[in-house]
Amino acid sequence: MPPPRLYPATCPYLRRPRCQRPHHSRLFSTTTPSHRPSIGPESPNYIHVPRAPQPDAYYRPHIKGILPTPRPIFPQHDKTAPETKTSDAYFALTIPPPSPATLNAPIPKGLGPSTRRLIEWKSKIADHRRRNLRESLVELRERKKKTDARLDARIAAKQYQRDRLLNAPTPADEKFTAASVLQSTLPSRSGLQDPDREARIQQKREMFAAHDAMKKAERRNALHTLYMNAREFIVTEEKLNEAVEKAFDPY
Repeated sequence: MPPPRLYPATCPYLRRPRCQRPHHSRLFSTTTPSHRPSIGPESPNYIHVPRAPQPDAYYRPHIKGILPTPRPIFPQHDKTAPETKTSDAYFALTIPPPSPATLNAPIPKGLGPSTRRLIEWKSKIADHRRRNLRESLVELRERKKKTDARLDARIAAKQYQRDRLLNAPTPADEKFTAASVLQSTLPSRSGLQDPDREARIQQKREMFAAHDAMKKAERRNALHTLYMNAREFIVTEEKLNEAVEKAFDPY
């Protein structure tokens, strides 16, 4: 007689185990995403954190170091520098052409082909340096002229606009809508009247001259005192020895 058959419905401990499905999806995960395997655990992007739909602010990377201020080729205080540094005399001193002896000097026959090519290459590079320096100085001079002309025109236009607004008469709408003020009480553009100005200036000049004369007299007196006391100065080794013996000798 075969043994009785057991059904899973009658025996709960014989049922196949099943995983419970979660009711909601998990948004936060601490595992490494599969589509970014190159991000290491030391990166802050290793753990995926959901971000807001608002875009992030633009981050301007910090550049290390400070660029030095370019050296002025044509100083502002020297107005003749652009013409001086582009003259033939300046080029003759700065980039003198090779002498005829150097140009006509034959290449020694014992040198190899690589040495000959090196000598020719050095001569060609020297010519390029001379030409580049000459052309760059000339172009910089023309650029400086254009820049200075543009700056002068801008300054002149601003000065003209300032003078025009400063000396412009009062507009008609302001004149007709302004309160009634006597002409004598209006502020004068020429400044306050000072009838005693010349006398006060002359008095200040006399006071300054007297103070300057007093300072010169004090300086002359101090110089004369220094000259009279100079005869007692110690300027030689013999005088120094005498002074030491006189100071430390009790008798």
